[in-house]
Amino acid sequence: MNSLDEANVDSNQEPKITIAFRGYGWLKSRLAEKATAMGFSVSEYCELRFIDDVNSESPSYLEKLDHLNDQIAKLGEKLSFYEASKLQEHFKRLRGKEIHFVDVDGNEVNVVVNTMQDAYKILVHSFQIGENI
Repeated sequence: MNSLDEANVDSNQEPKITIAFRGYGWLKSRLAEKATAMGFSVSEYCELRFIDDVNSESPSYLEKLDHLNDQIAKLGEKLSFYEASKLQEHFKRLRGKEIHFVDVDGNEVNVVVNTMQDAYKILVHSFQIGENI
């Protein structure tokens, strides 16, 4: 499904025509940045902006994309936290090794470190937090 389908536009109604307007160079640059970030050409992006303006009763396609892009950025921040350089160093040092530990529930656990998640799991379980902390 393409963006125009999402915007509830019947593309079979009539052929498209070229619409042009004069604007500042910075405006075109900004439109190009936004369009590229969302995976559209400048023409597609502008068309969707106008369609969204006309159909403003419901959440717009571009608003949905903006929301999804925000979520992606937040997940990227979380991922960068978990893949911080110290964790990467520990992972490189532990990779391929089998580590034995007792988890917080008192179970003996054996983990062969093959992923960052394995290294994270070992680091989390490498100490116990007492009642005073």
